[in-house]
Amino acid sequence: MPIPKFTLYHFLVVFSTGLIGLPKAYYAYRGYSTVPNTMDWLSGVLVFLMIYWLGIYEKHVDHDMPWLFERDLLAPLRRRHNRVHG
Repeated sequence: MPIPKFTLYHFLVVFSTGLIGLPKAYYAYRGYSTVPNTMDWLSGVLVFLMIYWLGIYEKHVDHDMPWLFERDLLAPLRRRHNRVHG
């Protein structure tokens, strides 16, 4: 089974999850209840909508952004792994 490409779009999805989740977890741990909820509504909804629309764009439009959807960020590591482990 081939390993899927890890594109800049996929990196943005993973990075934004941590960027939103870590501060929210910190404030929740410190006992705040309003701050994490506000962070969810402000950043979570906006980031979700952006990523959602980019996902639709990736799947259904003949896009003109190969730097975002097609370039595999892990390709150099895969080539090196294949060269070392044959």
